[in-house]
Amino acid sequence: MNYEEKEKAYSNISWIEQNIDGNILDIRNNLISVFNLLLEDDGYEMTRYQAFNPEEKFMIIYPFDFSAVNKSNSSDIIGIIYDKGNEPLSSWVINLFVNNARQQNIPRTIILRGKSISDKERTLIFNSFPYVIEVIDFYFLRNWLSKKETSIDNINEVSVLLKAFNDRFAKIISAEPDKINHLEWRDLERLVAGILEEFNFEIELTPGSKDGGKDIILFCKSIESRRSYIIEIKHWRSGQKVGQQYIKDFFNVIINEKREKGLYLSTYGYTDNAFEVLTEIERRKIRFGEKEKIISLCNFYTKKRTGIWVPEKSNEEILFEETK
Repeated sequence: MNYEEKEKAYSNISWIEQNIDGNILDIRNNLISVFNLLLEDDGYEMTRYQAFNPEEKFMIIYPFDFSAVNKSNSSDIIGIIYDKGNEPLSSWVINLFVNNARQQNIPRTIILRGKSISDKERTLIFNSFPYVIEVIDFYFLRNWLSKKETSIDNINEVSVLLKAFNDRFAKIISAEPDKINHLEWRDLERLVAGILEEFNFEIELTPGSKDGGKDIILFCKSIESRRSYIIEIKHWRSGQKVGQQYIKDFFNVIINEKREKGLYLSTYGYTDNAFEVLTEIERRKIRFGEKEKIISLCNFYTKKRTGIWVPEKSNEEILFEETK
């Protein structure tokens, strides 16, 4: 897939979330394009399972919204169901889906829930049907999409698109700070990296996994030397706060890699005793910010990009002001 296709898929997912009680046919039209993009690299082709009858109320008659058929093996079929999630998933409902799939000789079923899946529902599904049925939500869908490789046909075009991404989301977060909660963790890392690059840092965004304990590496040239800093970002959608062990691990990376200093950003904050793991001297090597620091960076970036005057600041001021 290319960047335009990926951006379109993200837009489709957002549209469905915002119109969850809207026209079901429009929702299905958006979903089929998203799943088609997700599954085409694995050799699947999307088809509507049956014509949809708005008057029909029983899933027994219309068990699936659409299916994905493997083009090289027609018996390899994935049945896909969209469920708004107004009612909790019960074992009776899951059994219904599984029995329908077996009657249709469909070996795998995906249920997309319009609302987040509770831990109780996850446990029920995993314990009862660990191989034949998957229940996912929009968070999972976005994460699945983010892991798909994107073809780079034109590096200049990609740079323009990434810059447009930063401009768009920095403006959104500046105007509506709570929108930061809707960003995936990897997109937030890209956003912060893009913002700091605008302020003349040399940026290296580390891989999404096996990143060596840091998400962004920054280089800043001064008259005397070339200094390096690292940033770790935690954006857990569960709302979990960062504790002592994560902070100690990050401090060790700063020391082992001989970095000038580190910045830890946690959108949901820190546990009450998180900083007690560091001595007073160690605290000089690491600064801590929360969601407000990222919002401040977005504000500063947006003003600079739109031509509004902003005060001259050193790289360290930009990086560490409004931190503790």
